[in-house]
Amino acid sequence: MTRPNPPEDGYTLNLRGNCPLTSQPNLNLSKLNEKISEGRYRDVYRYNELVVKKTKPHIIKKLLFIEVRIPTSLYILVNYAIRDLNKYEYKQYESIISKIPSDLHKCFAKVHKPIINSKTCYSIHQLVIDHGGQISKTLSEYGKVNDEQFWSLIDELENRFLENRIYYFSIGPPNICVNKQADERLIPVLIDYKRCGIRTFWHQLPLFFPYFLRLKMRRRFQRLREHFNYC
Repeated sequence: MTRPNPPEDGYTLNLRGNCPLTSQPNLNLSKLNEKISEGRYRDVYRYNELVVKKTKPHIIKKLLFIEVRIPTSLYILVNYAIRDLNKYEYKQYESIISKIPSDLHKCFAKVHKPIINSKTCYSIHQLVIDHGGQISKTLSEYGKVNDEQFWSLIDELENRFLENRIYYFSIGPPNICVNKQADERLIPVLIDYKRCGIRTFWHQLPLFFPYFLRLKMRRRFQRLREHFNYC
């Protein structure tokens, strides 16, 4: 895989963690103590100028009003036929970047090859930083965005995804960073790549037909505009 070209059109996407994507950063994963977020399946840590996603040991499900702990890896395997979520996400990222023109690479937080340590697989991402040095807020944290260029890029991403048959269902407020540029412009940066295609929605039978895949994609992008666009 070749490294994405530098951002164009005057953008300076400040993504920390600049070692090549084909190499693995030298990390001491026993020092993951700065937890910055969590999802349903993974905890998210900041490690210097990188983001490390670690699969949770278990998830809690309610069965007949009783809370049951289920190993996360087993739950993901049974529900999605995915053996390792972090390896799967990296492959999705590689696939997306290979199909997207270089002028849109600025809208994707880069992902390193996963690191396996003590039989645990870690997903290593680059940290999205604003021009002022602060970690970029997610769209959920930022709220409504009044920036024409931001939404123009969202439109372009939607068109490119549909044009290249990239069914990116991770599009949502927690998975988009609002990255502030030196000139106060804002750009969207996607930070999660695990929900692509029908594999994580195999139980939704209509998605086996391209028309419904495209419809689901358009609905997700439209919800973003309805809830977070001032215009």
